[in-house]
Amino acid sequence: GKRGIEGVRTLGLPPAVIAHIWHDRVAPVTLELEAYRTGSKERMLELIQLDPWTRSLDQTRGLLDDILAMPENAALKAHLK
Repeated sequence: GKRGIEGVRTLGLPPAVIAHIWHDRVAPVTLELEAYRTGSKERMLELIQLDPWTRSLDQTRGLLDDILAMPENAALKAHLK
């Protein structure tokens, strides 16, 4: 407009859109916390599989094995069953 860019009031996003946005952000964190709380290597594998770049279970296992082989992750490796 004549005064430049002006905001437009809306009623916000529909609840279904908000739920979809939060699902992508909350689900991985929930799974990560569950993996840590239970010490579950299976939950960690599930967490890695949520990543859209993950292509196979073999790739997932290889990545987790590589992560756990790092010296700085010794405590995590000892914690997971």
